[in-house]
Amino acid sequence: MILFAISVSVLSGNIIGNYQNPGHPDKQRQLDVVAAQIDIWFGDYSLSWEAIYEKLDSLQMETAKRAGERSLAVAYVIHKKGVVQYNLGRDGDLNAFHKAIQLYKEAIAIREQFVENNQEVLPDIINGINNVAGCHLKLNDPFAALSNLSKGLSLAYNYQHEKSVVDITLYMYNTSARSYSAIGDYDNALKYYEYTINFSSEFQDSSLAAKIDVWKIRAYSELASVQANYLNSPEQAILNLNTAKDLLELRYPARKALLAEVYHNLGISYQRLERYHQAIDFYHGSVRINKELDNTSMLAGNYLNLGAIYNSRDQLDSASWYVSQAQEIYQSLEQYYNLSLVYDNLADIEYKKGNYLQSVELDNQSIAYLVNDFTPATIYANPSIDAGNIPDKEGLLVSLDSKATTLLTLFELTDKRVYLDHACSTFILADKLIGLMRSDFIADASKLSLGNRAKTVYEHAVSALYHLYEITGNDSIFTQAFKLSENSRAVTLLDAVRKTGARNSISSQLIDNERMINLKVNYFEKQHALSIREETNEGISETIDSLLLYRRKHDSILSIIEKKFPNYYGLIFNQQTVAPDVITESLGENQLFIEYFVGDSSLFIFAIGADTSIVIRSHSVDSIRGWSSQLNRSIISQDQSFLRPAYQLYLHLIQPIEQVKSLPAQLIIVPDGILNLVNFETLVTTFPDSNRVYFPDFKDFLLYKHQISYAFSATTKTESQIPARSVSRVLLAIAPSFQNSFSIQDNFFDKLEWNIYEVEQIGKLFSNRSLINGDATKQSFARLAPEFGLIHFATHAKADDSQGDLSFIVFGENESEVLYAKDLYTLDINADVVVLSACQTSIGPLSKGEGIISLARGFIYAGASSVVTSLWNVRERTNNNIILEFYDGLKHGLSKDQALREAKISFLQSLTAADQQLAHPYFWGPLICIGNPDPIEIQAGSWPKVILLLTLIIAFLYFFRNRLFLSKR
Repeated sequence: MILFAISVSVLSGNIIGNYQNPGHPDKQRQLDVVAAQIDIWFGDYSLSWEAIYEKLDSLQMETAKRAGERSLAVAYVIHKKGVVQYNLGRDGDLNAFHKAIQLYKEAIAIREQFVENNQEVLPDIINGINNVAGCHLKLNDPFAALSNLSKGLSLAYNYQHEKSVVDITLYMYNTSARSYSAIGDYDNALKYYEYTINFSSEFQDSSLAAKIDVWKIRAYSELASVQANYLNSPEQAILNLNTAKDLLELRYPARKALLAEVYHNLGISYQRLERYHQAIDFYHGSVRINKELDNTSMLAGNYLNLGAIYNSRDQLDSASWYVSQAQEIYQSLEQYYNLSLVYDNLADIEYKKGNYLQSVELDNQSIAYLVNDFTPATIYANPSIDAGNIPDKEGLLVSLDSKATTLLTLFELTDKRVYLDHACSTFILADKLIGLMRSDFIADASKLSLGNRAKTVYEHAVSALYHLYEITGNDSIFTQAFKLSENSRAVTLLDAVRKTGARNSISSQLIDNERMINLKVNYFEKQHALSIREETNEGISETIDSLLLYRRKHDSILSIIEKKFPNYYGLIFNQQTVAPDVITESLGENQLFIEYFVGDSSLFIFAIGADTSIVIRSHSVDSIRGWSSQLNRSIISQDQSFLRPAYQLYLHLIQPIEQVKSLPAQLIIVPDGILNLVNFETLVTTFPDSNRVYFPDFKDFLLYKHQISYAFSATTKTESQIPARSVSRVLLAIAPSFQNSFSIQDNFFDKLEWNIYEVEQIGKLFSNRSLINGDATKQSFARLAPEFGLIHFATHAKADDSQGDLSFIVFGENESEVLYAKDLYTLDINADVVVLSACQTSIGPLSKGEGIISLARGFIYAGASSVVTSLWNVRERTNNNIILEFYDGLKHGLSKDQALREAKISFLQSLTAADQQLAHPYFWGPLICIGNPDPIEIQAGSWPKVILLLTLIIAFLYFFRNRLFLSKR
């Protein structure tokens, strides 16, 4: 299903200068006369832009004679000539934008001569700079636009209390946001939209207030378009769009074109949420306005998306009608590029009708519009994938997935191997495309959105390769299937782990330069591909020149990085995920690596040992999801109903592996989807006969049979195994004092009675710096954290199930002492292990392809090698006993997973008959170890050794001096 997004262009402003007397009344009168005359011409709709330009040419010569060639009146005329050229450019003459830039700059240069003695010139200078930026954006050079906008906004900031600058500033915010959005830097795009939305003016002027409102409405709408189309946040988009809709309908109903856009974007957002009834209503609202305004381009988008909705609802006749309407409009407008969307929808319709071969043919037609120089000779033909020949990578990904999935369906229906072979080759091509797409994004939000979309593609791809592996038994097919499973998960986290491993070896300025040049290469590759596809020659030479320039610059900077910083180069510019043979080499005889892939309709289990590689498929994925949810709910309820889902999960997740090979003592598990919420130690290998189980004697938990650790992916685990962290101190322990109950953001927290005791006891095992009571502040932690190899939190925490980045750790009894998960992304953590002895530190929303966005993930992101974290609320006293045993195990050289397991077993063995209720997994099960489970190897910095050496030298000198003194006596 394809959604059609409208990108909104903002018209160039015609802001007239508001000069006071520039030094001479005659010159002011000349300026006023010139401005009045130009206003008349611009208001005369019988005059063409060419005719107005001729009049302005004559007026410029006449004004130059009277006021001087470098006068403000002449600058005003030149600026207006730039406005005319801008409008000619909007009518299709791209060269006019270049002329407009020259004219705007000429006017700016004249006005800059007057700034020192006449600050009133500044608004028009700022406006000119903004118009130059607008032209660059129209010429598909958002980088040049941003360069000018930076200068304009800097000037505007120094002049922000003048009414004349308000409208220009908002204009520049909008242009900045659209420029950042064009290059895929959505973090900065959102920032500038929010600047507009939060803008407040000190001026009580109804006309200005109306302008501000319209800019805010536009910001709400465009921000929502980014959220719905690129950041996978349709709920937030709807909130913003409803604000824009209410403002338009109540205050500015005459702004019909903007209202049509808002309705269209609301349709997209509701469609993303599969709330089709509401989506249809808003699309029809947009259709009515677009028909009235004869806005055929957006109308085609309305029709196309309506067709996609009816297709989703299996109302195929209605779907075909709407898609055909969109097709007619795009053909009449010669927007051949958008026909790829049409053919993709038609392919989906034919698939649902059971016309699979026709569906593949239509997918190929869609692909032909999305890849330059691709003309499919047969249904099996595939294009070559190169960043320079693809105008729309996201659209191509949809079409490749659709084609490959249809070929897979043909294989499953006919058992003809040819369909399967070509399905697999097409999916592998899609994987290559996803790799190219990842280099386009720099914002984590957009990477998460890509991961969410790509996960479905990877499920189809792994299914196809699984079929092929069943037929051939070829190890290379297993390797390819595992590679795709790895490519589907924890991409942003992997980027962070790699940067953590290399960031100390290279300057941030060099990193930022490479990042920006890479964005420029990606952008101009897309523009070049688009210009070829649309067969437009205007501006193509400039695009090619820019592309070649930035490719050379990028090659040059990569060469510097490769030579001077080979470690960083190898980590960051290598997108390879770890292969099964690398995992095999890293495993001992008593270890087994298990990776789960949870799709929408299938679950795959990859098991890799020192001598075995297994892949198992299950179609019980819906049941597994249900059992996983039931398991956690039942454990938290502290009753015995958890035993049934715990046993069912064992039967479906662990026993299938045991049926092929016996399980070794140590399991390294990479969960996926809802399995991230399951502690596998709580699964049971037998279902008890008795209605009541005496848990102190119950030994059928996996806890007793296996030592278990977890990882976000095989690759993050491998690359987080950084040897011997270079830190100057060993343990940082944090324990705020909470003597009373309190609340933060409507979350209630009890007082803590054992946290300070816990920190004091751990401090007896390791050299430590304790932050307790009032010293345990967020600022102190952020300052000290990089110095320590072990970090321990004994405090409150709270998970946010809807927005994981808003999960937080509590340092004090007010919101200023809250550390959010998103705050961790900017910290530099060097710890071998971070222990979160708090509640719900590994809980958060599930993100397809990324796992749980949680505090635990945040610490791994910030650089921690491993994290001990909790899946549900912990009981303070019980948790305290397990944690102290865990640290004692670390002190004696145990691996982290072994130390944690033995601490839990020791706790269970210590229980008396009076404590039997504490044997329930609710009390011992929340803590898990994620990341590198190896024993701690912390190399403290050299200062302790230096101090010891100096102490010995001083002692020696003192001893020698006394001996010498005695001998002289």
